[in-house]
Amino acid sequence: MKEKMFNRRRFCAVSFILAAVLSLGGACANNEYAGALHPVESLKITGAPETAVDLSEKSVQLGVEYSPEQNVEPFAVRWYCDGQSVATVSENGTVTLLSAGKIVISASVIGKREISDKVTIEVKNDETPVSSLKLTGRPENDTVSFPSEPFTLSYASKPENADEFSAEWYSTSENVATIDEKGKVRVHGKGATEIGVRVKGKKSVSDSFVLYVGGAPRVCEIAISGKPQNNTMRAGTSTFLSCEYLPQDCGWFKEEWQSSDVSVAQIGENGELIAVNEGRATITLTAKGTSVSDSFELVVSKGLDPLCEDFEYAALENDAGSGNYRKIAKNYDGVNVSLTDNAEEIPQDGSGKALKVSAGRAAFAGVILIPRATVTAGKTYRFSAKIKMIDRPASGDAFVFCNVKTDGKTHVFKTNSLAAGESVLLTGEFTAENGGEITLEIFAHNGKGEEMQISFCIDDVALKTDVNAAAEAQTKTGVKQR
Repeated sequence: MKEKMFNRRRFCAVSFILAAVLSLGGACANNEYAGALHPVESLKITGAPETAVDLSEKSVQLGVEYSPEQNVEPFAVRWYCDGQSVATVSENGTVTLLSAGKIVISASVIGKREISDKVTIEVKNDETPVSSLKLTGRPENDTVSFPSEPFTLSYASKPENADEFSAEWYSTSENVATIDEKGKVRVHGKGATEIGVRVKGKKSVSDSFVLYVGGAPRVCEIAISGKPQNNTMRAGTSTFLSCEYLPQDCGWFKEEWQSSDVSVAQIGENGELIAVNEGRATITLTAKGTSVSDSFELVVSKGLDPLCEDFEYAALENDAGSGNYRKIAKNYDGVNVSLTDNAEEIPQDGSGKALKVSAGRAAFAGVILIPRATVTAGKTYRFSAKIKMIDRPASGDAFVFCNVKTDGKTHVFKTNSLAAGESVLLTGEFTAENGGEITLEIFAHNGKGEEMQISFCIDDVALKTDVNAAAEAQTKTGVKQR
């Protein structure tokens, strides 16, 4: 069997926007096959280790063998892995090792799932990394007077048989206190600073405390500010929270943010709150190392789908007396939403369902690249693709355009105006004036010079020469484009 590596896009089932991939090998595009082409019949993964591979190897390169060995129709391979926590696989068969365990890697011919193979790879980890650090030698009540004599901190690590590691010390306010590489602390002024130790290159393994120097008052009360209205957010939106505290002249303290359910909402160290999925989560702010905290329950409603549902505005702006209300775009990740021109439908209380939606071609996978696809100058090619309209505005025309671009020349193909649910086979021919790589661009238009946002599927993309119809590359993508 002849071994061949494929560089193809890997499709992810959870992505909203995917690129339709069409790949033509150079020999296919130039019609240099010696005989009739035959479909691929079998596939076998190569390069899989026979024994467990150590995590320190970092990656494993897989390939495929196929039959027949010669005059085979061009085809593409999809790689997939079962167990993303152990390893991942790239579009060209590179397996990146992440942790110890077993993982199943499979490869299949796109459009012919029955032609496939799979292998099991076991990953072992002979290392024993340090998992925790605990500071020792802290002053009583984490407080020293000013001036004060230097003192030395140390730490204990677990597990006791952990591999060797390097630790680094730090102080967040060196005008209050500094700490050297041996753990010796020197105080320089009144105030508060975080003193800590962490594993070099692995900052998540650490321990720290707030050192108070010279009687600085400690924080006794904190409150979360910047909460969303009614403690409610749409999935897919974000905002920033901040901290208010008493007394206002208290010493420095570290803010710790936490979400009770990161699948519903996530919050970063800087207070950025991201609504992920519909549900409820408790957001908590704590002054690190103390029992001082504040929290609230966040309700996340389902995400915005401007094509399929009405929704309430989270915020509105008004151009000083003009009556021109508009949605603040940043709340919905670049989807531009404005209220209807009918003044009677403009909501007076900051929410409403009278809207119109607009978006440029960037909203639905504007440029689709065809890796290594080439054409030959002077040859004629036939393009085809199945288009199905999913959703569109109720009035006006809705055309789908496919632009095939070759070396600066654009060949335009378009559908008739399509109704929701309507399917059509879009076909056309062109003669390549210049040779080179191909770019496929797909977008929607209303026929009046205005691009529009619709929802449609593209499937069975094909490009073939007029000389050798068998030299055809297809992809079964079922891709939903917006």
